[in-house]
Amino acid sequence: MAAAPLVVLPSKDTVEELFYKEKGMTKKQNFFVTLGLVVLNCVLALFIPNIGDAMTLVGSSINPLIGFIMPVIFYWKVIEDKPLLSVDKIVGIITVVVITVVSILSLISFFQGLFSDDDDSSHCADL
Repeated sequence: MAAAPLVVLPSKDTVEELFYKEKGMTKKQNFFVTLGLVVLNCVLALFIPNIGDAMTLVGSSINPLIGFIMPVIFYWKVIEDKPLLSVDKIVGIITVVVITVVSILSLISFFQGLFSDDDDSSHCADL
């Protein structure tokens, strides 16, 4: 509970920077954005049973985007004058495709394990 304001404030500042950059948020908008962020985080906390599941979701969705895909996009901006079939752009495309496929497969595996009725402990009884 004590750490919640430390997490909500940077998120709220980001929302303000993205959507209310010119004038800033009014007190009413500030209240509703803060309330929305707190409610969203509480709902996620209710439906994600443990920290391992939360880290799996973040690791297979946000991390590849920030660590691999966005740098390739930024690099494409630097080399936009090169033709599409240049080695640099082909390597970037292959990197984005491979990372995207691996991330999607990881998410599929996570959700299949989450919704499967198969209990892993029953396999040990067969040995």
